[in-house]
Amino acid sequence: MTCTYCQHSNLSEDHRCGRCGRRLPATPAPDSWHDGALALAYDEPAEQNPARVPIRVLDGGEPAAGRTSRTISPRQQWLFADPDAPKVVEFPAADPAPRQKRHGTGSRSRRRAPLDETVQPYLDFFPPVENAPRTLQTSVEAVIYSDDPVATPQHRVLGALVDLSLVLIAAAAFMISFYVCGGDLSAVYPNAVWFGAAFVLIAVFYGILGPLCNSESVGSRVAGLRLVTFEGQPAGRSERFLRFGAACFGLASAGLGPIWALADEERLAWQDHMSRTFPTVRD
Repeated sequence: MTCTYCQHSNLSEDHRCGRCGRRLPATPAPDSWHDGALALAYDEPAEQNPARVPIRVLDGGEPAAGRTSRTISPRQQWLFADPDAPKVVEFPAADPAPRQKRHGTGSRSRRRAPLDETVQPYLDFFPPVENAPRTLQTSVEAVIYSDDPVATPQHRVLGALVDLSLVLIAAAAFMISFYVCGGDLSAVYPNAVWFGAAFVLIAVFYGILGPLCNSESVGSRVAGLRLVTFEGQPAGRSERFLRFGAACFGLASAGLGPIWALADEERLAWQDHMSRTFPTVRD
């Protein structure tokens, strides 16, 4: 059975609608109702939308002579008065009004303000100064373009002593391990050669760790030094390897490589000139 209010389909034995709870029109009123109860009587569904069918309420249950009735509309009304009306509202197209030209201004151009010669049209910046060698006190051109100061001999000696002490500690650890394993530490001809070769290998291995890691050695860090190029840029891995090879060559030349820094005008050693790098104090 279909409810005439919400159009919900119900079973034939149902007395009320399962959706809206209203009493179905074909179901008689139960006997438990007293005479003063309200009975709902529905008109026949119209051909229009059934949800808009009015409901007639009878006072006193069954219709009888002398009883009044009133017709009410459903509680929920339609949002729009005419549901079949189009949803798009068209606005009338209006032609834009033509512009009116001002009299006497059609062929007249705007006058420009006179150019004042005293006004500065641009900023006068000095051209950038290119990197050029500095002149020393002896009128000899310097090879360093950077303004960073070269490390003093005291700083270099302090860093070299720290590095040398670490190499000696590593060599001593090697000798102790060799003796514990049953080796002979007597200063005979074959043993002295092998011990010297081991010391050189340990020193070379320690010296090559800095270029491999692209950083300063432990002695340079303790002395507060950093390695930069002649242009003031941080030294790269290739410059560090070249500097290490030049330092080995300077030490092999009876130590003239590092001693040259005492006589050089810019306090640069052989490895500094060959690798175009020099140590400077950290900021």
